[in-house]
Amino acid sequence: MAKKETPKYRTPRGIAVYPRLDNPDTKYNKHGTYSAKLKLPVAEAKPFIAKLQELAKPHFGKPLPVKKNPCWYYEKVTDEETGEESETGFVIFNLQVKNREVKDKKTGELKLWDRKPVLFSASGKVVKRARVGAGTEYAVTFEIYLGKDNDGNPTMQLQPTAVQIFKLVEYASGGSSVNPADYGIEAEEGGWEPEEDDGSDDSQDEGGSDGSDEGSDESGTDEEENTDF
Repeated sequence: MAKKETPKYRTPRGIAVYPRLDNPDTKYNKHGTYSAKLKLPVAEAKPFIAKLQELAKPHFGKPLPVKKNPCWYYEKVTDEETGEESETGFVIFNLQVKNREVKDKKTGELKLWDRKPVLFSASGKVVKRARVGAGTEYAVTFEIYLGKDNDGNPTMQLQPTAVQIFKLVEYASGGSSVNPADYGIEAEEGGWEPEEDDGSDDSQDEGGSDGSDEGSDESGTDEEENTDF
């Protein structure tokens, strides 16, 4: 009998929020966690939420809290003067998947299961590596894991398996954006531009150079139909 595949679902196209898609985050999970969080305007998020509620209700016995739960939350900002919170008009969806160790059926050895989502370009070509930063426009294919926590309470996770990138915003070293607009920088014609590197050595051999070089380092059971919400 063929193994039953876990259904796959797909988010609407949205904006990336602190994605970790090239290298996993190991702060809270030593094996690493990949993240494809997504931001949508409330009007676009509501039909998506309704579909998630349909899938969650049989497992939880009731709908998930509308404004905040482990799968999504309504984004808020805090007024620095009054301390009051107000909604921004966006919903953030929490799509994450953790690497974990699994036992090899033949040898019995524990091996790392790297669950890195597959990256695709806008045209559908596989991308081996991309510096996906906050603000990137993408849609996420994911699986839903329904399980229980350590106290026996039902849980639900949206686990990304693939990401289609429509507009890439790269991050710089340390996770910062390299989008000039994020720094208030506007293009000006006729000003300074770096020379193209032709591979020649322009360093001086006599006087005026200290010969120093500066550089920078960059630093349950998952069962597997692809359904658009």
